Amino acid sequence: MGGIRGGFVIVTADDPGAISSANEQDNRFYGSFFGLLTLEPSDPQEAKDMTVEAFDISEKTELPVVLRSVTRVSHARSNVQLGKIKAKERRASFVKNLDRFYIVSKTSLRGHSWLLDQQRLLEEISDGCPLIGFSVGR
Repeated sequence: MGGIRGGFVIVTADDPGAISSANEQDNRFYGSFFGLLTLEPSDPQEAKDMTVEAFDISEKTELPVVLRSVTRVSHARSNVQLGKIKAKERRASFVKNLDRFYIVSKTSLRGHSWLLDQQRLLEEISDGCPLIGFSVGR
C-alpha cells in the first residue's frame, strides 16, 4: 500500500499441471490479491517485450508488476529481437517518507485509498498497451 520507487518486476515461473516439478503452481491470483498488473507472455519474444514494458509500467505507477511465465514459455528456446536498448542514467537514492512507506494503522487507510487510485491508472495503461495478455488485479 505504500508503493515503490523505481521499476520492480516480479517474475514467477508457474508450473500448471505439475509438468516439470513435484507440485502445481498457479500464481495468477497473487496479482489480483495485491492489486498488481499481471503480464502473461505466450512465447520468449513476448516475455522479453513484456519485461521491458513491465519496468516502464512499474515506474509510471509506482507499483510492482508481475510477469507470469509458465512451463512451456520458461523452457522454450527461440530467437528474439532485442530492439533498441534504452540507456537510462540514474543514481540510486531513497528519501525517507514514513507517511508513505511505514504502513501502520494510521497510514493504512490512506495507503489503501492510494492503491485503489493506482488501479484506475493501471486500467488506463493496460487499455492503451499493444501487448496482449494483460489482466488488472481486482
